[in-house]
Order: sequence, then structure tokens, then C-alpha cells
Amino acid sequence: MTKDGTTAPAQDYHAAYQAKLAEAIRALTDAARLPRPRLRRTEDGHWVEDTLASPDQTDWAEFVTLALAGAAANLGGIDAILNGRSGSWEAEGVRQLLFSTVGADEAQLWEHRTEPLEITLYVDELVADRAYEAVEQYDAAEAEINRRVDVAAADSGIDKERYLWAYDRTESGDFVPRDPQAPAWSWDAWRAGLAPGNPADLNAALEESLRTGVGLFSGRHDVTSAYIAKTPELGAKYDRLVAEHEDRVASIAKLEEQLQLQRMREWTAYGEALKARIETMAAAAPGLTVPVNVTVDVETYRMDATRREGFWNSLESRLVDAAVLDTPTPADLPGTPLERLEQQ
Repeated sequence: MTKDGTTAPAQDYHAAYQAKLAEAIRALTDAARLPRPRLRRTEDGHWVEDTLASPDQTDWAEFVTLALAGAAANLGGIDAILNGRSGSWEAEGVRQLLFSTVGADEAQLWEHRTEPLEITLYVDELVADRAYEAVEQYDAAEAEINRRVDVAAADSGIDKERYLWAYDRTESGDFVPRDPQAPAWSWDAWRAGLAPGNPADLNAALEESLRTGVGLFSGRHDVTSAYIAKTPELGAKYDRLVAEHEDRVASIAKLEEQLQLQRMREWTAYGEALKARIETMAAAAPGLTVPVNVTVDVETYRMDATRREGFWNSLESRLVDAAVLDTPTPADLPGTPLERLEQQ
């Protein structure tokens, strides 16, 4: 019964179990009824079908044993297929039967496999589980980039009042110049200094913000100052310096995007190295002739509830574990992630 009191999932399982059991009984029964032709030896020593003799009963025990071996191989091993209740007497009986057929070391098991070997390498999970130092290195690199952005954004190095007249807004909404030599506040002069590419609705919003004292983006009463270019030439120079500063900040901020692209490249390279190692080891597995399909997934990080891996001692998991032990991880790359990025 489920947490909400329903029994549908258990009923579904029971129905599926009974259907599979009936299917298996039919297959085993049909196999037992399958007639096996008798053979006779000819005078020249060859074996041919004896069409005059009654057929033998098929070797049903061999059929059952081969079927069990094939299913165990498809599931990834004897322990994997018996994991549902590995300590039961039934499991022990099947285990001993399989041991007698393929060996306790499963040396002859894989020749019975009929399904392709399917392995998905969730690289982000593997790095987090097996080489968390690489994750920490990238976290540190991202923090350093953010620190650089904050420092660059906070200090433009531009003396604003060298190029612009500064005016402070009073409670009544008037603007008073800080420099006695500055001309009186002029809305026309202020509008003339707006960026030519500004949309009209943005300019209108900026002016409304200055008139009311309500911040355009913050929504608070924090608009306390305004600026007008001292001369068109000084205004243009100020705009150029601001643009250059913004470009510098943007170039630093862009490092974060480039850092993530580099991480994806390094994660992908690690996944491809694991894939090559798994394929090499699978090719060396005695008797394994089915296709080996290894998929590298560098983006998916599944939550615990969705991380349903095969049995830990299956062929698939053993291949992955061995490949991880043999393959350098992104944490083994020279330098820090940021140093590698900047060297490019």
C-alpha cells in the first residue's frame, strides 16, 4: 500500500508479475515438449537425422540452465539478478546452478548475454561523487570572477564632476548645483545629454524619476542627484570613458560564461576518456560479443529519487568503477580552472 492509502501500484506489480510468470511457464513448457530428433551414424562416419526413429525428449535441463545464464548475463551478473532476495534458499539454489554452468567467477557468463550493454555516464554526478575537488576548484574560480567584477564595477577611475555639472535634488524637487560656477538647472540641457539611442519611453521614465525622486529601478525615494555635461566635448569624453569602463566590467563578467563553457569541455573530455576505457575493457571481457553502447551525458544531474542505477556489482557498474579508477579526472588537470581559462 502506498502512503496515500492506494493499492494500485502493488496491484499493477502483482498483475505484471503473474503475466510474466505465466509467459515463462508457457515458454518452459513448450521447450519441454519440443521434440529432439535422433541421430544415427552413417557408414562414412557422419551423423545424420534418423527419420525412422522416434524423437527424444529435449534436454530441458540444459534449456533452463542456458535461459537462466542468458537472463543473468543480461542483468549484469549473478549477484545482480538475485539481488531481489539474495539470501533466500531459492536464490542459493539458482546461484549454485549458475556457478556450475558459468563458473563462480562468471568467466563463461558473458557469452550468454543477448542484450546490448547500455551504459550512460552522468559525468556531472561522477565528478561530484568521485572527484569533488574539481567542483570546488570551479566554485572558487567563479567566486574569484565575481569578486573581480565587483571590484571593477565599484571603481571606474572616472572623476565624474570633471566632465559633468552635478546637481542635488531638494525635497521640493528643485536641483541645486554643487559648484557655484555651474549654470542653473535646465531640463532642456539635461535632455540634450541623454544617450541618442535611448528609447523614448526610457527617457520619459528617467525624467519622471528625477521629477518625483522615486528610483526608476529600486522603487524607493532615492533619486538625489542629476548631471549635465559641462560642454558637448566633455560630455562626449565622459560617455566614452563610461563605455570603456562598462566594456571592461563586461569582459570580466564574460569570463563566467567562458568558465562554464570550459567546464563543459573538460567534463566532456573526461566522459569521452571514460567511454573509451569502458569500451576497451568490455572488448576484453571473455565471451562478450553484444554491442556496447556508452552514452556521455555532461548536463544531467539527477536527484536522489531518480538515480536508479543498476546493481552495484553488475558488469556495467564494475566497468564504470574500473574506468573511473584508471582515468584522470578534471581535478588532475594542471593549474586552476581560471588559470587554464586565462591561458587561452
